[in-house]
Amino acid sequence: MLRNLLTKVNRHIPFYQPNRFTSRLSNLSILAKDNQTVHYNLSYPEIQQHYLKNKEGVRVKTLNDLVNSIDTGKYTGRSPKDKWLVASPETAENVWWGQINQLMDPEVFDQLAEKCLAHFQDLDQYYIYDGHCGASLTSQKRVRFYTEYVWQHHFVKNMFIGLGDQKGPGDFMPNFTIINACNVTNPDWERHGLHSEIFIAFNLDTNLGIIGGTHYGGCMKKDMFS
Repeated sequence: MLRNLLTKVNRHIPFYQPNRFTSRLSNLSILAKDNQTVHYNLSYPEIQQHYLKNKEGVRVKTLNDLVNSIDTGKYTGRSPKDKWLVASPETAENVWWGQINQLMDPEVFDQLAEKCLAHFQDLDQYYIYDGHCGASLTSQKRVRFYTEYVWQHHFVKNMFIGLGDQKGPGDFMPNFTIINACNVTNPDWERHGLHSEIFIAFNLDTNLGIIGGTHYGGCMKKDMFS
């Protein structure tokens, strides 16, 4: 019944089929430019130094201590109509489809993911956070976040369970990967059949999520908790 509904509502949108490009994306072959710096699983003191060095946000005095305040621009909350999913017929059976969970054309996802990867390849520096989602060892998932700003790195460090003293990616193999390319927008959104130039999209078969056009930090959390 669900598949019939999907066929009726999204008959112009194909389901996901694996190809060499999406395989490359799932392996995240970001080709670093010369002199590019990648910061991995920073400690809280290191994060504070990056706030100061990058001049991110402002320091605000509270009753207890100084805190970092970030302006996320015009998007101060989730943009639910810009959330999209790519799914195969098998994984689609497990999604509650509607105005919030909308089906995206896999080719559109690949195009946007390629833009996100190209953006990270051109940055002078970016951040990687590896951690765990969920406290129960029976259902816990390994998750990796690529972020452009240290405040985003700080956000996911607060939201997810750390790896302890691990100093590099090593043998960590994430179950899920989120690329937060918040400064990448989609000027072709109308041609792609989307809601606006921003996108929060997740491929349920490659376990790859991409975020573009919004600086709202909660999108990273929501990708994993949905």
